[in-house]
Amino acid sequence: MHSFLYPGGTELYFAFLKDTTTELQAINYDNNIPKELYRTIFYKGIDSTNHYWRETRFGNYKAGYKNVAEGEDGVFDSSINYFSLHLKR
Repeated sequence: MHSFLYPGGTELYFAFLKDTTTELQAINYDNNIPKELYRTIFYKGIDSTNHYWRETRFGNYKAGYKNVAEGEDGVFDSSINYFSLHLKR
């Protein structure tokens, strides 16, 4: 797993997991419906402090972020989308 910590507590991570049930962030599956993008499954939402989080899953890979301020989620989405697209080639 590679994670990147940013000022203010934002975290971006990319992981290859043998055990795909490993939880890298708590996701309430009752309140979050998975979406499909680039043949991956992802969850995205806003936490109780109005910060964005996301986790994308494909095969043994998980990539995500948490504690992202409003308006900054697009940059982090781009990072995960780029990773997802190039990993599948």
